[in-house]
Amino acid sequence: MIQRRRFFHHEKGNHAEVWYYLQRDAGGVHVMYEWVDPDGKGGEERIELGDFLAVTPTDRYPYHTAAKNHLFDAIGSLIPEPSSDG
Repeated sequence: MIQRRRFFHHEKGNHAEVWYYLQRDAGGVHVMYEWVDPDGKGGEERIELGDFLAVTPTDRYPYHTAAKNHLFDAIGSLIPEPSSDG
């Protein structure tokens, strides 16, 4: 069974969109990167989690920094904020 949760989406304004999902399947946990170009052509790519965290933004992954920050926010939400009471 495949389980996934979207942690980033960006619509570029010209009908091009990108999505990043954290996905769990029989192969483990990884990032799925999906895109649709303005002409409606698209695709998807499975990225190993360590590779996703190590790569820097490129033309291939133009919204990678924002996506990575959203993933860090999702991971951080697993741990409650410390109370101000100490």
